[in-house]
Amino acid sequence: MKTQYPHSIYLPQPKSLGLLVLGRTFNKLNTVAIEPDFQPNYSFKSTGKLIYDPVQKQDFEPWWLMLKTDEDIVAYYQYYIKKQFGVSLLSPSFNSHISIIAGEKPLKNEDMWKHNHGQDIEFEYTQDIFTKGDFWWLRTTSPQFNQIRQFFGLPEIHNDFKNNAPYHLTIGKPHPHLLKM
Repeated sequence: MKTQYPHSIYLPQPKSLGLLVLGRTFNKLNTVAIEPDFQPNYSFKSTGKLIYDPVQKQDFEPWWLMLKTDEDIVAYYQYYIKKQFGVSLLSPSFNSHISIIAGEKPLKNEDMWKHNHGQDIEFEYTQDIFTKGDFWWLRTTSPQFNQIRQFFGLPEIHNDFKNNAPYHLTIGKPHPHLLKM
């Protein structure tokens, strides 16, 4: 028996903004606005590896820490979005990952940077797809994300909708030629 996954597309702002994505209103994509007290349903679990200061081609930005995740998660959701909505997405720059520290120099334990490089971390993610048009993502969570940030003296990131997408797994961004519609 084939498992079916119900999906929803969410806007992290009120519908009244009348945002357009790829020439279509979100209403035609069967979306809903997020209420302030909305709680995502983290229905799936996976693991990833901590990667410090990742290098993309020859670009390097210091003080980045990401969790490298299973490429099949992004591939599945890109396929689903293409089939369901006709939106073709480019893969994220570092492929399937969750950014935990994004260019923030540690305020403490700087000498311990990279101390747990390659460590496996479990995380949870939603089946719900979020977008503002320029990027599409899944919400993610793990208690270890904020523990790592605290270890380096960085502020916690709260997993609420006051932040754009605090911990998330980017599915991709639309092909540039589609954005010109």
